[in-house]
Amino acid sequence: MTLHTALLIALIALQVADAALTINIMRLGGRETNKLLILLIGKLGRDAALVGSKLAFIAAAVYWRDQISVQVLALVVAGYVGIVAWNVRVLIKQREIHRAAQ
Repeated sequence: MTLHTALLIALIALQVADAALTINIMRLGGRETNKLLILLIGKLGRDAALVGSKLAFIAAAVYWRDQISVQVLALVVAGYVGIVAWNVRVLIKQREIHRAAQ
């Protein structure tokens, strides 16, 4: 497996993790902060907007994979590692808030 393929697989896994974490955060009362996603959620609903946007991102990355350099792909993966780590932190806090309210 090439580094490029491994990064693409990592990006796909991170997209899935981002969507799952965000859905769980919102189920516990948290909110989305991405303005485009807020608009899509208003039009399509939470799950459809989040899953649909991630599927569209994955489809674009796979379709244009040969035009995306390893360096760019690595930067995008690094960015999403940060986003997913942040979402884990927010989910933990949101669970604590939810438990305290019960």
